[in-house]
Amino acid sequence: MKPHLTAALLGDHIGFVGVSGEFFCEHALNLKRRARLKHLFFLGYCNDYQQYFPTIESIGEGGYGTEPPVSPAAIGAGERVMDRALIHLYQMRGQLLDRPAVKK
Repeated sequence: MKPHLTAALLGDHIGFVGVSGEFFCEHALNLKRRARLKHLFFLGYCNDYQQYFPTIESIGEGGYGTEPPVSPAAIGAGERVMDRALIHLYQMRGQLLDRPAVKK
């Protein structure tokens, strides 16, 4: 599974992040806080659909949308997508320089 991510800026204060799949609302709320933009529009179901992306905490708590096959994404996949979106938003504002990816 490879989720799709699209990020864009309108000026310096308005951001747009589109993701494939259904991300739990905590992902969007945390991204908005971390992005430090006046407005951030978070859009799900963009460019395909890969089921649910629960937060790590919600998987630990259980409940609807947290267990396979409803949520086949790896644990932490949603957080990794949000980190990637945050990097894109900061790079577009010129606040991060391009760096090589961290090797595992």
